[in-house]
Amino acid sequence: MKTIKVVHLIIGLGKGGAETMLYNVIKFKQNTNVHHTVVSLGVGDDYYFKKLINLGETVRVLNIRRRPFRTFVELCNLLKATDIIDCWMYHANFIGLICGKIKGVKKIIWNVRHSDISYKNNKLLTFILIRMLAMFSRLVNCIAYNGKQSKKVHEEIGWKNKNTFVVTNGVDADFYHYVDNGRENLEKILGTGLSDKKIVLSVSKWSPIKDVPNFIKAMALLKSRNKKIIGVMCGTNIDKENHELQKLIKKNNLVLNKDIYCLGQRNDLPVFYSACDLYVLHSLGEAFPNALIEALSCGASCVATNVGEVAEILDKERIVAPGTPEELCKVMEKYLRTINKKKVFCDAFDMKQCVKKYEDIILMR
Repeated sequence: MKTIKVVHLIIGLGKGGAETMLYNVIKFKQNTNVHHTVVSLGVGDDYYFKKLINLGETVRVLNIRRRPFRTFVELCNLLKATDIIDCWMYHANFIGLICGKIKGVKKIIWNVRHSDISYKNNKLLTFILIRMLAMFSRLVNCIAYNGKQSKKVHEEIGWKNKNTFVVTNGVDADFYHYVDNGRENLEKILGTGLSDKKIVLSVSKWSPIKDVPNFIKAMALLKSRNKKIIGVMCGTNIDKENHELQKLIKKNNLVLNKDIYCLGQRNDLPVFYSACDLYVLHSLGEAFPNALIEALSCGASCVATNVGEVAEILDKERIVAPGTPEELCKVMEKYLRTINKKKVFCDAFDMKQCVKKYEDIILMR
């Protein structure tokens, strides 16, 4: 049987939702007749670079910021004899369409991983690009959205294609599961005892759409009511080097490394999810939040803002409107009292099932 050559084009290989899903599509691939090549446009860090190499697939990193014209030429050369180009996120969708058409690639797929397309919560160029792509959306073979809300908001502004699919994110339950000694491990990481503390966890990144100030303000309110509360934050640029974050914490009368810990990007998140008394998703916008289902898979009690597909995942009592720290504080306080250390998981979010659906889309004629 002929080998099917798929090129995955993505803006970068940092630890984001799209990058994680791409990694898992390859990690859990079921069709051995598919050869995957990952092409990064070189924006951001390279968290998944070595991980993808270790899976035995081809990975190429270009540099579109320093050498834009050369990047287009290199990408076109890489697309020779390619059967499918699978584009991840807006910038890659646009570039992949152009290069794919130039090289006559038989099938072009767009992946959309975003559901907040407002001017307020996006960079100006991204806002413009989203609307411009609506004009070209009919030219690709299919569009895969990672949530019903994402599909809805894009189609409302003119995105149209005869082949559209919704494939939710999945979670690798073999990795994201409850860790029995999570609390003890977290004590070692923080360097402090936790026997009488309540741990509130945020896994996010420093970005306007993640609305870190919402979490900090809610934590300050909660801390004023319960001195035993400790906040723990993980994620890209959520660390002591972020001076804006430090100012935000101080402005809300919280003390870094006492009331709230900022630990940056972590590779041991199951420890954190298992150790926390509450996980909080505080974003202004999401499509399908990976961290939320990871936390649930580890048995964490969760609350969230009403963004993307959150209402499909959590009970409505655990959800509040975005950008409302007072309401977020109330629901945080309520569900701190109802600790759940049993796995809350559904087959619909199993990564292997999600990858199977996605692989069917890639290979569909």
